[in-house]
This record gives sequence, C-alpha cells and structure tokens, in this order.
Amino acid sequence: DGAPPTNTPSSMRAAAWTGSELVVLSYDPIGTSGEVNVHAFDPVRRTWRLAARVSPLTIGIGNVNVWTGTELILWGPGGAPNSSAGSRFRPY
Repeated sequence: DGAPPTNTPSSMRAAAWTGSELVVLSYDPIGTSGEVNVHAFDPVRRTWRLAARVSPLTIGIGNVNVWTGTELILWGPGGAPNSSAGSRFRPY
C-alpha cells in the first residue's frame, strides 16, 4: 500500500537513494536489541521491504551518509566526547 514501516519515520537514522530504491536505516522499534533495521522503498511498486538487520551503530545523531553505488557509508559523532565513528554496509 506504499505506507512506510511503523518504525521508520520516527526512528530514522539515515537514508540514501540507490538509483532504484530509497534505503532507510532505523532503530529496532522495541528498542531492546539495539539492532538497526534497513528498509527499502520501491517507488514504482510503492512498497517497503525489510532489506536487512544490522548490528547496533556507534554513530551519534547528526551523522553524514553517502551512497557509493554499492555501500552506504555513515560518519558522525562517536559515543565518547570529541570522538568520531564510522560504519558501512551493503543493503543487498
């Protein structure tokens, strides 16, 4: 029906356009596992799918992300003061 997963808008961490889908990272809706859900939206079919579940990110709010063509790379504040952290993954 084109509606996003219930946890995507309020807990979104990063998003990138792959050329065919919008990939969105969001925290586990329950908040207990710390895992990050990776959803992909297909605008042609108007559907969302769960693309992956990844380990918790150590990147704070205010991160920067970029799509390389094969990977989503994130960089931002780390867990400690004056620190940085990065992460990358392939959603497919």
